[in-house]
Amino acid sequence: RARRILTAWDRRRAAAWAASDAVAVRALYLSGSPLARRETSALRRWQERGLRLRGLHAQIVRLQVRSLSGTRLRAVLVTRTSGATRVMRGGRVVGGLPDDAPRRLRVELRRVDGVWVMARSEAA
Repeated sequence: RARRILTAWDRRRAAAWAASDAVAVRALYLSGSPLARRETSALRRWQERGLRLRGLHAQIVRLQVRSLSGTRLRAVLVTRTSGATRVMRGGRVVGGLPDDAPRRLRVELRRVDGVWVMARSEAA
């Protein structure tokens, strides 16, 4: 179940980035989260260059669930981002992003109004 929650969250993130939708990116995170500010700032920098990212997905290499309830998921995972493509306005593909090296993260997601949002994500 934890993997499904994380994968669904990642799909929403990929769709928000592909659409270059700051509101959708912000909605991925707990309200007022510094993570939301950081992610929307990164999205703005891509927008300023006339680019968006398509296919931005995090592969879960390893997952250790610390706790899971109907409203909270705490886990340590090893993840790597792969498959992202840079696309110009108008749809012209200008190249892919290099795959990230695996990163170990401690994450906490909370279910708010029926939607899982990221409350915390930090290096573990």
